[in-house]
Amino acid sequence: MIYQVEKVLTIIYYYDEFKKENSNAIIYLIGNKSDLIEEREVSINEAKEKCDKYNIIWEGEYSAKTCNQGDLLNIFKKIIIKYANT
Repeated sequence: MIYQVEKVLTIIYYYDEFKKENSNAIIYLIGNKSDLIEEREVSINEAKEKCDKYNIIWEGEYSAKTCNQGDLLNIFKKIIIKYANT
């Protein structure tokens, strides 16, 4: 799941909806738009707390606009490699 830091936290809604159809799925959480500091509504601690509560794996926050796109690609590669042989 990817959330936007300037939006009200909707992790729970998406988590519940996703789990209804994919009960065995492993979920990773990645924050997007971390460059929008002034508009932030979701703190890093709040996102991490939700991850802990719902057994979601936290992968940090990034800005698709300002970060090295290779960083995001490496996260997805890491996840794919981890589960490719399971």
